[in-house]
Amino acid sequence: MENDLRLDDTQKEKYISLGMNVENKHFRNHYLSGNLNISNISNDYITDIKDYYKQFADQEINMKNHIVIKNLTGAEDVRFISREFLRQDIIPYFNDIGMINYYTDKNSYDLLFHEFNQPDTIIKNVRGQFLTNKNKHISFDEFIIKSSDVENGESVKKLIIDGENFILDNKAYTFEDIVNLYISNFTIQKIIKQHPVMAKLHPYSVNTLRIVTLRWENEIKHIYTFCRFGVNKDVKDNAGQGGIVVGVKDNGSFMDYGANRYEIVKKHPTTEIPVSELERIPNYEKCINLAKEMHKKVLHHDFVSWDIAIEEKGEPIFIECNFYGSAIVNQIALKRPIFGDLTDDILKKVYSKERASYN
Repeated sequence: MENDLRLDDTQKEKYISLGMNVENKHFRNHYLSGNLNISNISNDYITDIKDYYKQFADQEINMKNHIVIKNLTGAEDVRFISREFLRQDIIPYFNDIGMINYYTDKNSYDLLFHEFNQPDTIIKNVRGQFLTNKNKHISFDEFIIKSSDVENGESVKKLIIDGENFILDNKAYTFEDIVNLYISNFTIQKIIKQHPVMAKLHPYSVNTLRIVTLRWENEIKHIYTFCRFGVNKDVKDNAGQGGIVVGVKDNGSFMDYGANRYEIVKKHPTTEIPVSELERIPNYEKCINLAKEMHKKVLHHDFVSWDIAIEEKGEPIFIECNFYGSAIVNQIALKRPIFGDLTDDILKKVYSKERASYN
């Protein structure tokens, strides 16, 4: 793969010396996007990064994120976290990986988080069985949908109900067709009518706040927030699906630029509305408090990413929770390390002898 990049031996050795795998797809994509230009990376910065991480881990640091963030935003901070450190060491330290499937099953949210605001579930399928939103088992014959627009959470597609027809991707299906298409373990929910501030950049998707919380020293702390916006009139807002993210400041106002994994954008690519025109998030503190309170219900995971939408009247509404998280687009969007001023203490804990007893 590296031959396609036309790297000579000297270039390859330089990138390898910075901890990078030149055969990795992430390296390839960033290199082709021009984000791995090392000509403006000072030797002092490289030395400082190495010295910083030597304090904590007896392993080489991949500096790809440091260099990408520097090239895209101009920010330099030795505390930026690499994908490898986050995925291989930090998250397994804080989260019980074996318990993730339990907490990510969207069909259990109304049980686990029943006291919190959530989308209205019309019907859900669990292992082939149909249940109402009250978890009462019903037969196929008893299933009646009266709402007009619903959304399938598993595949994130808009489903329009028109009489006995179910319109999906502009095609008409019977309910039996929908069941055969999704087979099992799906949910159908009413679409959320979101607040104008959240809809402004891309009204075609329900755009969500990604609020990250950490259980640290017996307290649930808010780590960071960014907002995800869909593109191309798609109903999905996920950055991994081509969407953009915009960082959120501590006061609930937005950064003046957006980002995806490979570039900075000043205007939304579909609507061409400037990111700088976004107003402050309504009820932002209430959104943060919602995430913190919900985290108290999650006992096996200390690092949780919450997707929170905001309804038309400004009320936060829980969409889903995740337990891995990004190590690049979030740091680009926020122009700061994932753990901010907690970084030193967290790295000391993760790479100390206390790790074995913590788990």
